[in-house]
Formats: sequence, C-alpha cells, structure tokens
Amino acid sequence: DNLKLPEFRYILAKNGNTKLEPDFTISAGATSIKIEGLDRFVHLKDLRLVQFNAALKSASAFKCSNPYFNQLYEITKKAYQRYCFHFPADPSREKQGWTQDAQNMFSSASYLFDVRTFYKNWWQDMADNQDDQGYLGSVVPLANRQAYDWDSPWWSGAIVYLPWAYYNKYGDSDFLIKAYNPMSRYVDFLQRMTSTGSGTFWNAYPYFSENLNTDSAKSQMMVWNGAGDWQNPYTNSQFAVSAPQTTMPAFYLYAKVVAKAAAFKGDKIKAAHYHYLASEIKERFEKKYFNPETGMYGLDPENQTALILPLALGMVASLNQNKLNQRLRDAIKLRYNHIGTGFVASSFLLYQLAKNRDSKTANLRVNKK
Repeated sequence: DNLKLPEFRYILAKNGNTKLEPDFTISAGATSIKIEGLDRFVHLKDLRLVQFNAALKSASAFKCSNPYFNQLYEITKKAYQRYCFHFPADPSREKQGWTQDAQNMFSSASYLFDVRTFYKNWWQDMADNQDDQGYLGSVVPLANRQAYDWDSPWWSGAIVYLPWAYYNKYGDSDFLIKAYNPMSRYVDFLQRMTSTGSGTFWNAYPYFSENLNTDSAKSQMMVWNGAGDWQNPYTNSQFAVSAPQTTMPAFYLYAKVVAKAAAFKGDKIKAAHYHYLASEIKERFEKKYFNPETGMYGLDPENQTALILPLALGMVASLNQNKLNQRLRDAIKLRYNHIGTGFVASSFLLYQLAKNRDSKTANLRVNKK
C-alpha cells in the first residue's frame, strides 16, 4: 500500500564488525535496508537481522484435544508478543499504537502474558497525550500532536477502559485512583460532545462549535462514531450500527467506572454525580432504542453488535435480559454461526455467551471456520 513507515538512519561508529542494537524503538523493525558508504560489495551473509519484542513473561499454557484450538492459541500468543515493543504496535502494517487495542486485546493479553507494567506504561502515554479539554488522540504515543482520524469513545476512551479492565484482572484499585483525574476529564469531555452534538466528522478535532448535530444535542445522543465497530464483516463502512448505539454504551460504562474510582477515593459527591450521569445515559438510550415487544435494540435482527454492547455492559433491565439474550442467539444463527462483530463488539461476544452460560452457542461460534 501507500503507507510510508518512518525512516531510521544510523551511522556506524567504527570499522570492522559492528553490532547495532537500539535500547528503545517504536517500530516493528525494518521492511527494507539501504547501506551506503562502503568500499566493497555487501553480501547477504554479511548482515543478520534479529527478531526482538517486549520481554513479556508467559502467564499461561493451553492444550486440548482440538488441534485447531491449540494452533489458534499458539498463533495468537506469538503474534501478540511480536507486535509489542514499548507499547502494542498495530500488527498488520501501520505499526502504531492504536488505542482501541487496549479494549479488544487486554483481556486476552493478560491471560497470555504478565502485562501489568506494560499496560500501565502505555496508559501513561495516553494521559500525556490528553489535552486540557479532556480529548486524546486515537494513536498513542505521539510527540507534540494528537491523531484526530478514526477517533471515538472506543479508541481514546481506552484512558478509562484500561484502568477498569486492569482492576478487574488484577484487583489494583490504586491504578483506578491514580487514573481518576484523566478519566473524569475524559467523561466530562464526552458529556460536552453529547450536549453540543459535536463529532459529526470522523477525522476532525471537536471544537464544540463547528459541524454540530442539533437534533442529537437535543436528544442527548452522541454522534461521535469515528471508526465505529471497525471491520464488522457485514457492513461496507464503519457504520455497522448507528453512532449512538455504538458510543452511548461506552459513555455509560465510563461514567460508571469514574463513579467507582471516585468511591475508592472517598469522594461521595463525585461518585454520586457520575453514578447519576450513568443512570441518565442508560435511561435515554433504552427509551430511544429498546423495543420491549421484539426484545431488540434497534431494528436489524441480524446485528450482533447492537445486541451485545448493552447486554455485556449492564444496560439491560433484569426483566428484559432473557429476551435480549435470545435475540442474540437468533442473530448468531441468522449468520450461520459466523462472527458478525467488528473490533469493538468482538471482545464482548464470547464473554456475553459465557456470562449467560450459553455454551452451545459459544461452541458453535468458535468451531465455525
């Protein structure tokens, strides 16, 4: 493709054999090498490239009677380790720290490896990228700038999601307390986005004064969608579901997380404030999208994403959960047990099936090739 990776230039300090071994890198390594200044022809045997990655200690082992699952485990573990350096660098081609990786991969990563210091370090990069109004970019780290393109609450919202997922895995409430100020600034930023109808363009910085959606502002529904449920296999764009159906569940979760962190700090007033905000978000969302007769959020019976997010994030009232879980099973069957979710919703799919003790559907899903 036309993507231009960063160019690194090194000058060898002496004649003879030289080992070039950087102590720090933000790249997955060279895709091509150009050597200049030698007075002789260089043969391939004169060069040696060494594979390197973050020194992550293994935290798991897996083996079962199904060779496909064994191979999948080994591939996933090796692929993850080899795209991790000082942060998770996008494994395909871009080699950048897309923040949504924290949302869709942390749970798996923390089972595969000991990633406690690794993700804390990346979270600090996110906090350093956050500006005064609470916004941070979709790619971190970046020096002295922010990435506006493809950003949404499921990308930059990793500044809230990651400490919460970390707490659920490791029980580290100190991290949540440390993260409180950046997290609360981000949730306040989302509130301003929602109340002004900002975020209508996927690649624009939200100034709260340009390209506003007044209808969404009146209904308090967030339109900031960015990449949406990226790479959802059943859509030709990022809009597998409408923006509010993708982003409002994230907004709800983050308000709950900040309320929890405030409670850990002993700040009862702020805890009550963000708890009330989460309740309001949930009420508005259910009123607009939930149909009690069909047991669905939205209108598409095949849209797994629209069903999974409110279920997995606790937005569904107890009396509606059985009906909605059935709609989810139906949606999976309508896709012949193929995955129907993208980057955002996929990490919640098996979680929700397991939570509902639906092992039959889960087995049909994971065995589908």
